[in-house]
Amino acid sequence: MRPRLKGAADFVRRGSTAADIGTDHGYLAAYLVTEGICPFVTAADIGEGPLNNARETLRKLEIEERVSLVLSDGLENIEPKSVQDIVIAGMGGTLIAGILSRCSWIKKEGIRLILQPMSHAEDVREYLYTGGFSVLEEKCVCDTGRDYCIICAEYTGKNAENTAGLKYVGKLAECNDEVSKRIISRTKGHLERRLKALKEAERNHEEQAKIAESLEFFNKRNL
Repeated sequence: MRPRLKGAADFVRRGSTAADIGTDHGYLAAYLVTEGICPFVTAADIGEGPLNNARETLRKLEIEERVSLVLSDGLENIEPKSVQDIVIAGMGGTLIAGILSRCSWIKKEGIRLILQPMSHAEDVREYLYTGGFSVLEEKCVCDTGRDYCIICAEYTGKNAENTAGLKYVGKLAECNDEVSKRIISRTKGHLERRLKALKEAERNHEEQAKIAESLEFFNKRNL
């Protein structure tokens, strides 16, 4: 199991029924049932090819009866009553945020979101913080030389007051490990370079203000 998938699996509650969205080869779904974490998993993908790959994985492990394969664009064809923990891993953050925004039933007590964006984690956090979700915890992993964050959230109905800088940091500072420190440093550096470029070009003053506000968030917390 790759570290980024193992990190996501660690957030799944033992005994819960889970949905693995974008299952690909079905490795995460298979891990959850074979390790006794979940009694049953719904594994979904947008394409028949990945589902066939997942079907082969399940067949080899003889766990076909414990994993339901569903052709679905995101959460579109997922039965709400069948899942408690939702894992979306291996997609860009913008895509993950879009999938979540199209699904209303995730906004209820008892549903846990476990999200592992490949990029643009700030888009995921912005959706969560402005959509009434609370980020419970984050963890960071290094997988094949690349750093990733994994976000665990639940719906509370309360929005965060200020997301300008928060969406870039989330709870990474609480991780206090080398991977999280690298992610924070790279993110801050990217924002600084973007702001410098905009100032030199004398354009997008509104974006400049937003970036400056985000960088102030970093600086006030000594990040």
